[in-house]
Amino acid sequence: MGLLFVAERFFANTQLCFSDRTRSRRERAVVWWGFVKLNTLLRLRPRWKGPVTICGLHLHYDNLQEFAMLYTEIFINNDYYFKSAKKDPVIIDCGGNTGLTMLYYKSRYPKAKITVFEPNPVCVNAISNNIRDNKLTQTVVIPKAVWNKESTMKLAVIEGNSAVGSLFTHQKDPGFKEQEISVKTTRLSQYIRSRVDVLKIDIEGAEVDVLREVKSKLHLVDRLIIESHTLTIDGKRVDNTPAVIDMLVAEGYACWFKGGFSPLNGKDYPSMIYAKRFSKGKRQPF
Repeated sequence: MGLLFVAERFFANTQLCFSDRTRSRRERAVVWWGFVKLNTLLRLRPRWKGPVTICGLHLHYDNLQEFAMLYTEIFINNDYYFKSAKKDPVIIDCGGNTGLTMLYYKSRYPKAKITVFEPNPVCVNAISNNIRDNKLTQTVVIPKAVWNKESTMKLAVIEGNSAVGSLFTHQKDPGFKEQEISVKTTRLSQYIRSRVDVLKIDIEGAEVDVLREVKSKLHLVDRLIIESHTLTIDGKRVDNTPAVIDMLVAEGYACWFKGGFSPLNGKDYPSMIYAKRFSKGKRQPF
């Protein structure tokens, strides 16, 4: 059964990759080969620490299984795709993890100006190595968590899984070895002084607080791509998605979203929220 699931997932992702009309045939083949290479490595050497070379990129990461999952989400599913007429869009990446989204944007827009926020030291080291080894220009990493004030806080991290790091340390999962580390936080609003083409936010539950803090600068942001999470607070499920969408609509954005609670298995999955401003009532591709 497990082998059947792997085969179904493989063919589904293959079909998705080759139906992608945002890339040339050659680019689709390169992305697909990266998917094959990663999943083969994952089956044969699951503890391999890398780095690996995929899509012409020299990639540093923390955990191979997590990295393969993120590659599928970012390069195959195009979860963070946007279309820009500019060759050098300005992008802010909040919650950069090991830098795969940063590299995805650089592969599409080599002249993009990217600022990455990431508080986890393990991830910051991987991002810095990815910037150096891939000779990225106009790309900086800020080793802080975006929050609603300048402070030092505890970040809950899971050993060997850099994809999960939250300022909400009350979310304990007995299935993982969790620890808390001290990180610096900063206000996102002070980094938005001019037009931003895309603001990407994946900060494990802190999205509502950060959006409230940056509200006064949202008129400068053309698009937002947000991974919205469900928190467990005092035993109660709190889904951030309605609050995030309400705030964005109030600020003049049109929103789309996918994901969320699945009635099939009763589990919560992060919602991907896409928000865009439209000028003069004209709808344009995201």
